[in-house]
Amino acid sequence: MRVIPLVAVTDATLVSTNVPEDDYPVWVAGTTYAVDARVISLFTHGIYQNRVAGNVGKDPVNPANIFDPEKNPTGQWIYVSKTNRWRAFDGLNSAKVRRANAIEYVLQVTATMNIVALTGLEARSVRVEVLNGDGVGVFDETRQLLDTSSVRTWFDYFTFEPDQFVENQVFYGLNAFAGYQLRVTIENDGGIAAASIIGFGRRRVLGRLLFSTSPSNIDYSTNEVDAFGEQMLVQRGYARKIQFQLAFPKEDYARIERILLPLRAVPAIYYENEELYHNLIVLGTYADFSPSLEIGISTAALTVTGNI
Repeated sequence: MRVIPLVAVTDATLVSTNVPEDDYPVWVAGTTYAVDARVISLFTHGIYQNRVAGNVGKDPVNPANIFDPEKNPTGQWIYVSKTNRWRAFDGLNSAKVRRANAIEYVLQVTATMNIVALTGLEARSVRVEVLNGDGVGVFDETRQLLDTSSVRTWFDYFTFEPDQFVENQVFYGLNAFAGYQLRVTIENDGGIAAASIIGFGRRRVLGRLLFSTSPSNIDYSTNEVDAFGEQMLVQRGYARKIQFQLAFPKEDYARIERILLPLRAVPAIYYENEELYHNLIVLGTYADFSPSLEIGISTAALTVTGNI
């Protein structure tokens, strides 16, 4: 089992992208905004929605102007999400970056890294390249994402739905150093390319995954029946939850604890191994690490809940 503490992407490290940042107009101090009007900020890369009439001169970047039902009920703006360009780096699973045909990001590497993980992919292929300080490619791998796992008979072959794609990928062995550049291309020619998260950094090995690992989903949808017997179903977001079971030499406990303690309440990518045989990968935070220290090989449960 492994974990990737994510490297933050900022204006300074985002070298270029073909994803425009034009979801809504940029907020302007002298403009009067109607109720429900939306704007973006190029400083926070956030989308904000106005909730009051005659809103003028109230910068949504200022926390004093952000609505909070308990702390600031008179706030004029509601924070919605990151802009489309920055959703691949927002630490959330539900909001995806989207663009017709292809998405490309070029990122500056600021520290040694050896792994790239992508989740929530909607694409036919994904390509990861690493360029050294002279612009020479030192790593270049393209993967086709068509999922043929359901094709087991001739009938399946002729009735196969060609729009089923593998959603998660991990690229390993791409040693990059400060001053290098990372280029990620997500291609879906003729359709909409999308991704939830593009994460990279240095992987940390926690232990050997055991078969008793248990994945599940936390569904926030509602299923209510009123006093007249009328049923109302509302589909809402969900979070993936995995209770990883792992084994490790007892003397590795201190090393594993040093890895996990800084990740308290910090989003990271936890996954089984680079091959993702069981698609056990989640971007989230761990809530519990419960080791059983024994002579020789120890075991532990690590519960990770995905960000929505």
